[in-house]
Amino acid sequence: MELNLNKKKKQKTENSSTGNSEVFASCSFESLGLHTTLCEQLKERLGFEAPTLVQAQAIPVILSGRHV
Repeated sequence: MELNLNKKKKQKTENSSTGNSEVFASCSFESLGLHTTLCEQLKERLGFEAPTLVQAQAIPVILSGRHV
């Protein structure tokens, strides 16, 4: 049983490390139109270096003033 649990834990770790490219966009927060100071704070205080795919699609729409 313990061996089986370790195997599942290893698979979960491998899946989460390969899944990063499926979650994060290849652009930066700044390229989405966010203020430079906000982008710096996102990185320094929260450790966010890249937006998620959903954020990359939603932020420009929100900044344009359209309803989301």
